[in-house]
Amino acid sequence: MKVLHLMADGSSAGGAQHLLGLCQAQTNLGLKPIVATATASPLSQDLEERKVPVLSLDIMGFRLNPESLLELSSLVEREQPNLVHAHGTRAAFYASFFARRWQLHAPLIYTIHGLGLRQQCHPLKRAALWLAEYMACKKCEEIISVAKDDIQLLRAQRFLRPDRGVYIPNALTEDRFKNLSEKAEEKPPYWPKVKFTLGTVARLVPQKALHIAIEAVAKMPDTALLIAGDGPLRTELEAFAQKLQAPVIFLGEVKDVENFLPHLDLFVLSSRWEGEPIALLEAMAAGLAIAATDNSGARELLEQSRSGHLVPVDDARALGDCIMHLAQQDEERKLLGENGKKWVAKRTYEQQARAVSEVYRNALKVS
Repeated sequence: MKVLHLMADGSSAGGAQHLLGLCQAQTNLGLKPIVATATASPLSQDLEERKVPVLSLDIMGFRLNPESLLELSSLVEREQPNLVHAHGTRAAFYASFFARRWQLHAPLIYTIHGLGLRQQCHPLKRAALWLAEYMACKKCEEIISVAKDDIQLLRAQRFLRPDRGVYIPNALTEDRFKNLSEKAEEKPPYWPKVKFTLGTVARLVPQKALHIAIEAVAKMPDTALLIAGDGPLRTELEAFAQKLQAPVIFLGEVKDVENFLPHLDLFVLSSRWEGEPIALLEAMAAGLAIAATDNSGARELLEQSRSGHLVPVDDARALGDCIMHLAQQDEERKLLGENGKKWVAKRTYEQQARAVSEVYRNALKVS
């Protein structure tokens, strides 16, 4: 079966990691995945290294660009896949314009990696997000979500019928789990000489609300917050940390996350909303206790894994109190870390790929 995956954003975010692992597992199952994504992006480079065919698809500009629509249509007509699988709202929105035509030979599947509907944004942008999500849901043969709560929201808004929507969670590759589980003896050269280190892996964008994490640690003695990741808010966040004299180190993109996470004492997630954050799965694999804001994605994971504590969204004081508590409770942190590590070991891409294949078979009416 030839599957054409579409992803607009080729950055090294969670959705890209999901697609990378899924393609590897699909290849092992005998499928033939092809990925169309942004040119010369981290995702395209990672896929090429793993011998997954990559096609150019640059649709991150204006949402209704006719040239992008034509580019996508010609790409599908040229490749003639058995099935088209869109990842993220933008890719699904573009594909929805051609869904009826493609369904003659290639049904359209849409995986949600986090609903943009949850954003707090300008009313016009919010209306555009609702329209895009509505079109994607109505035109696709089936919807997959990595988070149960996102399916429930779409059903509540009547974007999906009660019988539509399949929950297939994120996973980790066996190698990724092993590498994160093994702690190197030497810490990275940038490691601060403090008693307690906490950290996060995130894009520096409004969704991640990193100013909350920065404010939470601003007055903590002998502590450092390490932020691995980059993005458009970096200059603003650096200025904010300097203003508060907060003990924060901005590392930029960290390629060897497996040599970063295991040395932390605590993992922090301060997001306003999430689908199902792969960053939390990786933190669990590294055996870390977690302090997270109570967004739906983090809640689903922590309630199942019992690997950390939740605090209200956008509440720096509550997050700071949680961090202080866990910093003083070595045994509790150890127990939470062990819980998460055991739980996440069951999340494999092989299981995920088989579940996705079942969705494909149903869409293609194949037994």
